[in-house]
Amino acid sequence: MYYKRNEAYRFTFATPIDGKIKILNEDEKTIYHTSVLDVSLNGIRVKQEAAYSLNTGDMVQVTYQLMKADCQAVGTVVWGKRHYNYHIFGIKLNAEEEYQRHITGLLKQMVKSAGEND
Repeated sequence: MYYKRNEAYRFTFATPIDGKIKILNEDEKTIYHTSVLDVSLNGIRVKQEAAYSLNTGDMVQVTYQLMKADCQAVGTVVWGKRHYNYHIFGIKLNAEEEYQRHITGLLKQMVKSAGEND
């Protein structure tokens, strides 16, 4: 399938990263566990348990850690794919330049430390 992505990079994690997700357009601000599958400067892909679900258009806040540093971004769910016992969602981030620099620096550190450990 062709995707119109104009991104500098998309980093896919070998092992998903634990995170939390909060739906901002609900009255109740429940925080759910999520797994971060990949990140880019403008988006993030997450895996959710089937017990709860996101909807296209939901505003969400995603929080996770890279290299022991906290990362947090707000975005909009733009697509979802439902499976039997889990769902995968694509989130377009409303990322500020500071967040983008922070993520890029952390990913560079991850790649460098992984190369030193090989």
